[in-house]
Amino acid sequence: MGGTDTAVCMPSRAMLMTGRTLFHLEDSGEHIPEDHIMLGETLGKAGYHSWGTGKWHNGTESYTRSFQDGADIYFGGGYDHWMVPVHSYDPSGTYPGRISKDMVPVHQYEPVETYKARVQSYRVPALVEEKIADHVHTGEHSSNLVASQAEDFILNYDKGNPFFCYIAFVAPHDPRTTPQQFYDMYPPEDIGIEENFMSEHPFDNGELDARDEPLVTIPREEFELKCHIAEYYAMVSHLDSQVGVILEALKASDQIDKTIIVFAGDNGLALGRHGLFGKQNLYDHSVYIPMIFLWAWNTQ
Repeated sequence: MGGTDTAVCMPSRAMLMTGRTLFHLEDSGEHIPEDHIMLGETLGKAGYHSWGTGKWHNGTESYTRSFQDGADIYFGGGYDHWMVPVHSYDPSGTYPGRISKDMVPVHQYEPVETYKARVQSYRVPALVEEKIADHVHTGEHSSNLVASQAEDFILNYDKGNPFFCYIAFVAPHDPRTTPQQFYDMYPPEDIGIEENFMSEHPFDNGELDARDEPLVTIPREEFELKCHIAEYYAMVSHLDSQVGVILEALKASDQIDKTIIVFAGDNGLALGRHGLFGKQNLYDHSVYIPMIFLWAWNTQ
């Protein structure tokens, strides 16, 4: 409902990076063929240095076509924010150990050995998944990881030509975990419930058991919902603080007033509204998206 895949970020990313509308993608954006020219390719041909970090859900070959370099790249969907299986940039685009289209159920920290771990046990059912990666920053939150790589890139960039810096946070994707100080900002008992809260969706929309819906009990209970909303707010506030790290890096490198900043998301979680929990629906709370453009910022 509302997309061609329950992982709606996958086609959303492909549309954002190619300028193509939904039904002109291939495999819902799981794979981006060579004739679908991407933003990083276009800017690269115009003299920009294209660099990326963070989440990418659209294949390894397309990443290398779009970006000339990068760091701590995560190929996949949601995952444990404190143990993200990431790759260093591979200019060949092969990323050894991965299979076609990256649909690989793991913790493989090659070349030493393969680890299988029970992950995402907050879901129903709790499955053993496999992820392929060449390293992991155990204990570092995904938002800090992505922001720190972007900060390092910005502060040390010295190639002379302009850059395109693609920063793909994993948050606020579930599991909704974040540093304690941000949880403390939002006591669940102080969270309000919106008027369109429902304990159950009034009719079967064909997606009542999809992706996010089993994350909480059905019928929905108000206090459990408040806890999830508080955790969501905490993750967003933490992410916002890490966006601040990136902006400070632009200021410190004297590039803030020469940089076009674009902030975008795919869509919003229901979190109890209309009895739903995910973003696989066509209500306003999930259809409207954040997109902010900022340029020529006066820093005085």
